[in-house]
Amino acid sequence: MSEPRFSPTSARPRSLVTFIFQDQCETGAPPSSLLKALVRSVFSVRHTAVTLFRLAQAIGPCAPPLASLLKQFNHVVTGADLAWRCKVGPGLVLHHPTGVVWGPGIILGARCRVQQGVTIGGKGGSDEDGSPRIGANVILGAGSRVLGAIEIGDDCIVGANAVVLSDVPSGRTAVGIPARVLNPRASEGV
Repeated sequence: MSEPRFSPTSARPRSLVTFIFQDQCETGAPPSSLLKALVRSVFSVRHTAVTLFRLAQAIGPCAPPLASLLKQFNHVVTGADLAWRCKVGPGLVLHHPTGVVWGPGIILGARCRVQQGVTIGGKGGSDEDGSPRIGANVILGAGSRVLGAIEIGDDCIVGANAVVLSDVPSGRTAVGIPARVLNPRASEGV
């Protein structure tokens, strides 16, 4: 599983703008596509949630209280409660951000797609529980929960309302409460 990119690589304004809109634009996109991304962010709650999250991530290392305030603003405006300290790769899609909750220690790979009501974080109580590591190209179904110090490989699908409490190998599908991993043949028809 590759480590996601989660902070701007330089302090130049172009890099900051590119970082904030990385989920709506291709890498190396011309300025006109950045303008289109800005327009989409203003008129779509799914893009607004991701843009505010990326802005909080960019501000966080320099001004943690301001990043926390921006996180709360995102929660009030879009319904997404996304800790700015999580590490999330580019290409994130929050199809419906309402009810999405992420803890600060999670790692989410590139090009992940997340439905409404998804919770990702520790099991609660203490920091010793750890947080999930989720690979690239993962689809998290509506209402799913991914909890604890577990790993979900690349190209996985987590079914709607599944509660994942143990590792899921790459390319597999997890369904149920608690989630069970389907064998590859069974997951082809899902």
